[in-house]
Amino acid sequence: MVLPLKSSQQLLSVDQTVPLYVDLDGSLLKSDSLLECFWSAVRRNPGGCLAAVFRLGAGRAQFKQRLAQLAALSFQNLPYRDDVVAFLQAESVAGRPLILATAANELVAEGVCRHLGFFERVIASDGSVNRKGRQKLEAIQALSARFLYLGDSMADLPVWQASEGVLVAGGNRRVLRSLQAEGLPIARQFPDGRSLAGSILSAIRVRQWPKNLLVFLTIFLGHRTTEPLVWRSGVLVLLAFCAVASAGYLMNDLLDLEADRQHPRKRARPLASGALSIPMGLALFAGLSAIGCGLALLLPAGAQLWIASYFAATLLYTFYLKSRVIADVVGLSSFYAMRVIAGGAATGIAISPWTLAFCLFLFYSLALAKRFGELLALGAHQDAPPRRGYERGDAPVVAALGISSGVVSVVVFSLYISSPEVGRHYSSPGILWLACPVILYWLGRLWLLANRGIVAEDPLLFSCKDRVSYGTALCIALVWLLASVYR
Repeated sequence: MVLPLKSSQQLLSVDQTVPLYVDLDGSLLKSDSLLECFWSAVRRNPGGCLAAVFRLGAGRAQFKQRLAQLAALSFQNLPYRDDVVAFLQAESVAGRPLILATAANELVAEGVCRHLGFFERVIASDGSVNRKGRQKLEAIQALSARFLYLGDSMADLPVWQASEGVLVAGGNRRVLRSLQAEGLPIARQFPDGRSLAGSILSAIRVRQWPKNLLVFLTIFLGHRTTEPLVWRSGVLVLLAFCAVASAGYLMNDLLDLEADRQHPRKRARPLASGALSIPMGLALFAGLSAIGCGLALLLPAGAQLWIASYFAATLLYTFYLKSRVIADVVGLSSFYAMRVIAGGAATGIAISPWTLAFCLFLFYSLALAKRFGELLALGAHQDAPPRRGYERGDAPVVAALGISSGVVSVVVFSLYISSPEVGRHYSSPGILWLACPVILYWLGRLWLLANRGIVAEDPLLFSCKDRVSYGTALCIALVWLLASVYR
């Protein structure tokens, strides 16, 4: 556990004139600046980034410099270690000289230095020298005979051995064992806050998986709840959607790194905060995509087609539709409908056009509620959400579209109750009318809470934590059961 800042002078008994050299990647930052540059360059200039990769043989220092030139890092939004920054600020106020000593390119190091404001100078890689390990130590010793050093990796071991104080960021066990074997006591440690497992579970959005339960809707509407083989197919398609949906969330977060870091809530996401590295995010994306495809192969061809369509549509949404007004919410509502259709294709249960119409209008309303909440949550200095096509003034129109679409979904449901088709599935179709006021109540309350700023996230996620929503779901389930069995 990090000790309070007032204890820092007790830990660092060396006098205040001895400078503290600070590593950047993994120490001052939770992430790696080279990977940040690479990912930024890939998004801004894929061709130039590919050319830089092919020239990697010319040397790592040149590669870093080229990526730094291609990237457009926002230094104020990089994932800094807050505890390290606070500690360094206290040391700077106390009069200790602080120097940024990093293997990152000088363009990146100087940008970080300008943003933080407490470093007196910078030691960094240029186009010819990669200042890592002993190269970094030589540059430090050329400036200071005595020094303290804050690092995080095995590459920092030679620097620590020559320093008068060892400060460690992170909890790399190999590093800690090596320092112990070398007899180098740790003056101060800044451990990682979140476990890797917790970061992964958060990044793949396990909390979003309840949405995929929509694949079971056709089993209930088709009155096939007592057939084990139908449930087997339903569980398979559920697992496939969990995998491909999580892969889509990861790609979305990777592309939205910069936008998420500017958002008051989304900046805490594992990839945006640096708790999960970019390579780990890409590896999880590839792994989950493979798992989803493997599970889909166990299902009928129709279900495979819909799972593949959903996956392709989520990527299209991430790369293009997300920034297009209205097209984005049409896409989101279609994703929900695709889950229902895929569930029907997997179980062999035909889906009524009434069901599809109801789902499209209802989910369109919920998608608009999500955008409405984002517009209300804008800060005083923001006129529009990042990577969105909406503006603050669009909120009333978005609300009008969403509320009207929700009402239309109830109209569609009432027309279905009056249709000849309903008699083939329900013993007492008239009882289904009791569900209409329940749905109207739930939708009206949801939009009212959204207007008050209480529903600032996905409405379905909000409903998963809302007791009233559970109550309305129970009422609808009872209505469905009575209509099915009562004569």
